[in-house]
Amino acid sequence: MPKYFDELEAKGFIGYIGKSLHVPRYLFYLSRKDNIYNKLYETIYDYCLSQNVKPPYKDKDTHDIGLLVAEFSTPDELLSKLKERCPQLPQNVSMAYFTKTLVNKRAITEEPLKLEIIL
Repeated sequence: MPKYFDELEAKGFIGYIGKSLHVPRYLFYLSRKDNIYNKLYETIYDYCLSQNVKPPYKDKDTHDIGLLVAEFSTPDELLSKLKERCPQLPQNVSMAYFTKTLVNKRAITEEPLKLEIIL
């Protein structure tokens, strides 16, 4: 089996980062929806792979990507800021890391306030 992986790696179909095996995004689409949330995440994903760092997980419930969407309107804007502020990435990154580094904010999830009206 490793022989086949070596052939795939030589052809550029897979890549190793540490012990992680990664498939390039152009071979395996991360999302079918073509919205800004997915485009910004894919920009971060590609940047991490270019730095030989395991990309962060995309969590549906996270608010970190929402803060990035509020700050950056295009993937090109995000990529230029990534290159400026994150020339070298640590080995373990998360979406919270990028939010803190790029926007200097932390996503806080709070329970909505309950309002009781007594008449």
